[in-house]
Amino acid sequence: MRDAWTAERIDLLKKLWAEGETATVIAGRLGGLSRSAVLGKIFRLRLGAAAATLTSAPKKIAQTRADQKKRPEAGGDGKNLFCAPFRAGAPPFQQTRSGFA
Repeated sequence: MRDAWTAERIDLLKKLWAEGETATVIAGRLGGLSRSAVLGKIFRLRLGAAAATLTSAPKKIAQTRADQKKRPEAGGDGKNLFCAPFRAGAPPFQQTRSGFA
């Protein structure tokens, strides 16, 4: 498979990558190539990150941080399986002579 990357296919790869297409879509358009082969060629050509990735990343990070601030405290809503619900006024455990109750 030495002639998988002809000049025409490389030009199409560069064009599609610059337009922000994913490696999977590019592999489908070129035919006979895997996503990994496309990503490897992009890396070897030093094409860098796609334009769509660079413009959408800050919004996604900001949205993730905003979502984290909205989350309730762990265990307070009873939906968190790893934390027991807090009971006001009750100690977290009671120690007895035989161990913990």
